[in-house]
Amino acid sequence: METGVFLKKIIIYSEVSWNFLEQRHHHLARYAASAGWSVEFVSRVYSRFPSFKDIFYRFFRFKIKTVKNSFNTKNIPQNIVLRRSLFLPSTTVLSSMFNLIIWFILERKRQRNTIVYSFIDNPYIVGNGSKYSLFKTSVFDIIHNWWSFPWNAKSHIRLVGKCLTCYEKIVTDSPHISAKLEKEQCFHMLMLPGVTYDWLHCSSESLVPKALFFGNLRRNSDLNLVKIVSKCLGLDIIGLVDPSVTNEIGRAKYLGNFNGEAIFQVIKNYNILLLPYNNSDFSKTIAPAKYFEALATGSLVITCADMSHLPGFHDFIFKVNIGSRNLKEQLSERLISHRRIRDDQISFAKKNLWNHRFELLFADLIENNNE
Repeated sequence: METGVFLKKIIIYSEVSWNFLEQRHHHLARYAASAGWSVEFVSRVYSRFPSFKDIFYRFFRFKIKTVKNSFNTKNIPQNIVLRRSLFLPSTTVLSSMFNLIIWFILERKRQRNTIVYSFIDNPYIVGNGSKYSLFKTSVFDIIHNWWSFPWNAKSHIRLVGKCLTCYEKIVTDSPHISAKLEKEQCFHMLMLPGVTYDWLHCSSESLVPKALFFGNLRRNSDLNLVKIVSKCLGLDIIGLVDPSVTNEIGRAKYLGNFNGEAIFQVIKNYNILLLPYNNSDFSKTIAPAKYFEALATGSLVITCADMSHLPGFHDFIFKVNIGSRNLKEQLSERLISHRRIRDDQISFAKKNLWNHRFELLFADLIENNNE
């Protein structure tokens, strides 16, 4: 760690691009920029090499009438600079050697006296623990359960273990991961996902069921929930739909990708929101950003996944059984009874604002660097 003058600068290494759906990465960058920090947003830092199937769909996408692949470019706030990452997934010896060279020659000087904030289990972002590091401090934000990552599992377990020793501060958004870190006596900060004011009261008050999914729909999503809801109620989708699942979304209608205020103008027309996470052990450990966003709208939020590790799950989330023959009637009845807890749900979500989360985080980072 460099002992020079601390700069009010943060470099965020993100596995998603700036134009991706709003995630923790973007909220962090926006907050830091609004607080007067100089922000570099580095993307995409890949955590895995693409499969042949991924490459096929990326370069030979079929034009399917239900899915549009147009993207709106998001505004870049003042104080934020975007740049591309040159890092490769550190899952092989050669890629790790390449990453170390890239870090030493290029990244190391850019990191001088700054805060390095990484969302990737790549220890080479901070030089793999090198004594020649120039950054002031470093943060590893564990927003994925890398111990159960579905690709190159052994490599990622090894990499995240190294990251826990290379980075000076560990943050996680998952109570499950927090408990795991405590068991391993790894000092860390639990920072759950948050929500912005825009999401509050952003839903239809109609009692006529109208369902929506917003977010990133891909192969590991609960496509059965999507198909069943679209069949019994009708379902609209906004956000990103991976080309590999376009034939598996049933009768759902894709409306496109919306950014900024446009997304809220769409969501306010719906009163049921889907969280299509698979009912797997992996879902029992994650803390997705859209969880609090969906709750904040006041909509009836439904899922098949057991996410009881998240606060408010048993109080506000409707866990559905897609095998039920009368799912439409159940959702209609639940929507009516949901009226009684709607305001409580919004008030609960309001207690989880991003600004409060980041105020605590930056207060800790600044205090550590003033010591």
